[in-house]
Amino acid sequence: MMCVALALGFAAVPASALVYADRPAPVSQDDLDRLLAPVALHPDPLLAHILAASTYPAEVGEAVVFMEEHEGLRGQELAMEIRNKGWEPNVAALLQFPAVLAMMRDNPEWVRQLGDVFLREETTVLETVQTLRGLALGQGSLRTSREQNVYTSGDVVTIEPANARDICVPVYDPSTIYGAWWLPDTPPLRWRPKRQGPRVHDMLSAGISFAPCNTLAAASHASARPDWENRQLAVTRRGTTETWVHDRAHRRDVPYPTAAVRARFEPDGPGAGGGIRRGPAGSSGVTIIRPKADPQPEAER
Repeated sequence: MMCVALALGFAAVPASALVYADRPAPVSQDDLDRLLAPVALHPDPLLAHILAASTYPAEVGEAVVFMEEHEGLRGQELAMEIRNKGWEPNVAALLQFPAVLAMMRDNPEWVRQLGDVFLREETTVLETVQTLRGLALGQGSLRTSREQNVYTSGDVVTIEPANARDICVPVYDPSTIYGAWWLPDTPPLRWRPKRQGPRVHDMLSAGISFAPCNTLAAASHASARPDWENRQLAVTRRGTTETWVHDRAHRRDVPYPTAAVRARFEPDGPGAGGGIRRGPAGSSGVTIIRPKADPQPEAER
């Protein structure tokens, strides 16, 4: 199975071929905007699963192959089928969302880049999501519907499923949903399902449609969501909510993007192993880190 995943392009270059920089260039805000635009408007629980799962590209590749071989498997049948796979819980959770896995299958390089940037800049990634959501809110393209509820509190925009157990996957064009895209030479990933089922609903004039909703089952035995106050991900298992921490064992042989990130997950280094830890008590709230440059003239319709 691992060989198939590698063939799909989810594994990066061998560790021996990777040169780690002691002082790598910081991730630019433009790169963050481009990488996060396709998923920033996903409901909070699904967004958290995507961000965490992207740090395990080899396991995502295995999950993609599994779903292609078990198309139509859902709910408890799915949970029983994957119980012995040993995948990281956030990867397992994505099996319940075929549209998301299909997007990841078709764009393995984007998955790898998203995971690498999340490992390097978790706080800034979550702040960028808030920036993008604020832009979509200002455009009128992000709003409450029968599929989702949108809430604002200060600078924080929260997106929750309208039905707590059913999560609908939004489908939209990230190059227009936030307004005129500010990086015309490097547009964000634009992906649409090849086949949309009968339950796809359009938000009138908003530019967002929804792939079929899926009920969260016990496939991953965990739920996740962004902790916007502390700017980190939280995971709940067996009724206990703790801070999510990348688990090195599920990274497999995929090398880390920088020496600093690699050092955090060495067997004897700080932050190694585990997968969850208790977060710090108290923290400042999230703020929108930067408004986009001067508003651009509204595009002609």
